[in-house]
Amino acid sequence: MSTLQFIVIWFSGLTITADVRHSHVMARQYLNVLFTPTVAFKGHTEGLCGVMDNDPSNDLKGPDGEQYNDPIHFADSCK
Repeated sequence: MSTLQFIVIWFSGLTITADVRHSHVMARQYLNVLFTPTVAFKGHTEGLCGVMDNDPSNDLKGPDGEQYNDPIHFADSCK
């Protein structure tokens, strides 16, 4: 099966890669997005990308400020 992939690279070095994949487990396609920031973003991110401060305890903070332990519930809160 072929994969459709898009790669966007900014002058700052930030890269976003998106591709469509198929999960045999879920029996459907899904969008996989990889956000690769540079060190300039350290401490200046939030949401699905986390805070990028080397503290994994605050990476699943929802848009309403609630801290999630389950990544699925966290992702659902960002819809």
